[in-house]
Amino acid sequence: MLFKTGLVPADIWLEGAATLRSTNFLENLVSAGAKNRKRSRTSQIRIREKSETASLASDEGAGLLRKKVLIIVESEGAVFDSLSVYCEHAYVPTFTACFSMGQDPLLCGHIWRTVALTTRLRGSSPFVILAASLRLLNKKYPSVRRAAIIKTLDAFLASDDKNLLALADSPAGSPGRIIADWYSMTRGVIEREPPVPRFARAQSFLESLPSAAPSADVLVHSTMPEFSALGQWEMAGMGSLFRKIAGRERGSILEYLRMVVTNGFDKIPILAVGTTRESWLAAQSVGARFYPIIPSREEESWAFLEEVFFPAFMKGTASSVSGDSYEFIRMMTQDLSLAAILEEFENVYLA
Repeated sequence: MLFKTGLVPADIWLEGAATLRSTNFLENLVSAGAKNRKRSRTSQIRIREKSETASLASDEGAGLLRKKVLIIVESEGAVFDSLSVYCEHAYVPTFTACFSMGQDPLLCGHIWRTVALTTRLRGSSPFVILAASLRLLNKKYPSVRRAAIIKTLDAFLASDDKNLLALADSPAGSPGRIIADWYSMTRGVIEREPPVPRFARAQSFLESLPSAAPSADVLVHSTMPEFSALGQWEMAGMGSLFRKIAGRERGSILEYLRMVVTNGFDKIPILAVGTTRESWLAAQSVGARFYPIIPSREEESWAFLEEVFFPAFMKGTASSVSGDSYEFIRMMTQDLSLAAILEEFENVYLA
């Protein structure tokens, strides 16, 4: 702070005023000025150091903003709550109606829900989930009819063309016809469903990218037909938050990622955001960093991505950030266990 004259620092003026009572006035004044000059030089050095530090931080921030990265986002189950909604409204009721065969419908529904949402089969083909669920159900309640359905389903999944029309042409009441009727019934329920809600924090993250990472490219992969997926994103108000969207016509997420990498994106960091084993394995196959969206904790997962993980990814320190990867990997690698499913069922419904 300067004194009123604007010429003399206040601390010198006060020290000088104090020396007016001294017989060595001039000597004291010179001494005071010398001490202040030492302080001034030290202060200037500190100011310069702070300025240089701020400049380095500014340069680093500018570098991060210019950093090119590619973000691949899985649409179903990660951005839109389609896996959970369709499970509860369509697959659980139709599985119970067609395959419980007089057994506890609550347990039947719990088996499907567990296999479809919280195991390595999350996001898999409904026929793959059906086969796994039927095996678990038949292990608990053995049935010759159900065993025949499982055998027919295995043959269908092992075939190259997976001809659903051939199943539909089977005689009424036959295993093939039961499978075809189940699938037709389920699709009818899904087609009558209103638009699936998106996760709010997913939209928040994508909307933050123009300021957090202006040079980032966002690609979306969907298991829906491409035009339908585009409509879903646009109806949710997110049609401008990505560069391209790829539907089922472009293959699996693994095939799509490999195509992307071979088309010029192999030289920049890639972050895959997903919720299924397929997206996790796809990221590993191309050397991309994977961030999991955890079932039943989707909003929390997206919030952590936006606030903690993505800033670390941009700085190249994502490997040091702890998150939900352990829980996701456990879910993706653990074998299906009827005992564990039954124990959970008892804790949830019978406790």
